[in-house]
Amino acid sequence: MRLDRRSVGRFAVHFLLLFPVFAFVYYHALLPYQQLVVGLANPLLAWLSPGIAIELDLKGGWHTFLLGTDGSRAPFYSMRPAALNLIYLNLALLPPLLLATPVPLQARLRLLAWGVLLLVACHVLAVVGLVRTYHCLQVDPESFLCGWIRGTLKVSGQLFAVMQWALVTWRHWLPQTRR
Repeated sequence: MRLDRRSVGRFAVHFLLLFPVFAFVYYHALLPYQQLVVGLANPLLAWLSPGIAIELDLKGGWHTFLLGTDGSRAPFYSMRPAALNLIYLNLALLPPLLLATPVPLQARLRLLAWGVLLLVACHVLAVVGLVRTYHCLQVDPESFLCGWIRGTLKVSGQLFAVMQWALVTWRHWLPQTRR
């Protein structure tokens, strides 16, 4: 594929048509998706020391608990659904970016599959990282690294979709070299 005005224009039109569809899907799929991500993150969080568990409430908020070695659970902190919605925002952004990429349909579907798998993995790691940085900041409130990581993870929903899209599509945008 060549990078020209036509392919960029086609990409822009397709993205603008697909984004509202995936914003609608995002709104309706957010709770089940978050259950999947938290379900995958909880074993990692329990394995780390100290163990932490996340429970979701019916509105999509988090309640986290420190796990004791004796099986006890001490309330740790909670997050409102509105704050979490921003973390998962790339769920609405990445699929239209991938599906609008001007390549044949089979290649777009393959990009979508890889992109969604990468997105789930990134969300699991973001959830683990976010919970662990909250713990780190309780232990050391002045930790620059933990504060920086927490801030980055909180805006990951806006930034990481574009980075993931670039990661899985870069070779489709650059001119192909002939051998």
